[in-house]
Amino acid sequence: MSFEFQNKNYLSLNEFIEDEKTKVNLYSQRLAFAHKIDGKVISALEALPVKTAINKLVEVFVSQQSGIMLSTGLSVNPYNYPKIYNSLQSCCDNLGITIPQAVISTEMSGINAMATGTNEFSFIVISDLAQALLPEDQLKFIIGHECGHIALEHVVYHSIGQYIGQIGSYLPVIGPILANTVMLPLNGWSRYSEISADRAGFICCDGNLDISQRALLRLVGGFSDTHLIDIDAYIDKSMTSLEEHKVGAINEYLMSHPLIPKRLKSLEYFSKSELYYRVTNKPIPSNINLYSDEALNDLVNNLIKVI
Repeated sequence: MSFEFQNKNYLSLNEFIEDEKTKVNLYSQRLAFAHKIDGKVISALEALPVKTAINKLVEVFVSQQSGIMLSTGLSVNPYNYPKIYNSLQSCCDNLGITIPQAVISTEMSGINAMATGTNEFSFIVISDLAQALLPEDQLKFIIGHECGHIALEHVVYHSIGQYIGQIGSYLPVIGPILANTVMLPLNGWSRYSEISADRAGFICCDGNLDISQRALLRLVGGFSDTHLIDIDAYIDKSMTSLEEHKVGAINEYLMSHPLIPKRLKSLEYFSKSELYYRVTNKPIPSNINLYSDEALNDLVNNLIKVI
């Protein structure tokens, strides 16, 4: 039985154990839709004995770099932005996480959003342009994507990527070398983590591929009328261009996100996979051949690899 102490309710030992089991199960379910490489890396990182120290270090830099953005941003709540808050709440319910603090900020440029912080305290920043320009359903995909980063516990390691240059500057001589050495593998993992987060956004949009892809398209389309774009033709043209300019593709090694055309195609693959229908418990349409887990991984890996 739970008990009360100093006007606060506390779980009994048995209730606490059951609650922790539920959290573990929810985490396992969230890892189920993650890209295979992303899931393995996160599981390995979570087992590191230095995890607590990493969290504390990141906490300092997040506070230093994002404190003003968090303090001056307009809070997303049922009163300020009720529609956005409803989308946030829906995404968190879908992914099995508590609702994080979220703000609308002019400090973030373009149509964009980010999740940052630590596993103990994560928050989402949405740019004012994203709030103003994106339709409600597309903004829900963006929010679901960021909630996916939180659900899959990416934020600590993403934050390390954001601040690794500054962390390296605190270590004379070896610091910059260490930072550069860490960034390439970190960016490699990050590109797969973005695929996992896109899947979270897709799930939060109830598996609507058109909404999800057009939300991603706005990240590169900006003020353009992206609703007029033929997405399949755009993907084909982009992939052909990448094949013709492979030397330029080397720049992808330095990117923390896959190119948008690759993310669009990856979502299409996921939407037609056994994995999607398994993690969402949706009935499988009779007129569709679904990709097996192995086929899905092969298709996405071939797509995301840089060269």
